Amino acid sequence: TTLWSGDIEASWEVFRDQVVIGQGVSLSGQPWWCTDAGGFMTYRPFTPELYARWFEWGVFNALFRTHGTKPENEAWTYGPAIERIVADHIALRYRLMPYIYSLARQVHLTGAPIMRPMLMAFPEDPKAVAATDQFMFGPALLVAPILQEDARTREVYLPKGDWYDFRTGEKIKGGCTITVGAPLGRIPLFARA
Repeated sequence: TTLWSGDIEASWEVFRDQVVIGQGVSLSGQPWWCTDAGGFMTYRPFTPELYARWFEWGVFNALFRTHGTKPENEAWTYGPAIERIVADHIALRYRLMPYIYSLARQVHLTGAPIMRPMLMAFPEDPKAVAATDQFMFGPALLVAPILQEDARTREVYLPKGDWYDFRTGEKIKGGCTITVGAPLGRIPLFARA
């Protein structure tokens, strides 16, 4: 059985809400949740940036899909730069498939969700518990989506321990908040040592 967030509006505000809602649904015992990447209903002006950022984050939903009522809602209709971002993130999702399949097995065996609020992994760390705009994708990956229009950096709280930037391999000592670059097409992503 799966659940999605319904026919939601395609807006930055609703996108930000989805990040928290997905974690809450996961904690409630429904591990198979997703959103319509890009939102479903388009009432306000819709930007390629919103689609790209939502898609970046959608890779880290237990289920992953794009869907909506906007005419010409395919990745290539937003131009070559957005099409490249979408293609890169589809490739990332496929690269993660062995990990995702392992997580799916764990869901079956233990009930532990794939999308995990920071409080689930670090319950004794008040800063981690308060970091509701980032989450763990399984036990190993920390995901920090870009939730503000025109943002090209963001602060990420890394709990104690060693972390690795997923793309560069740079080792970072945790227990601190860092500011990371996040150009369009790059969601901050860290692997737990």
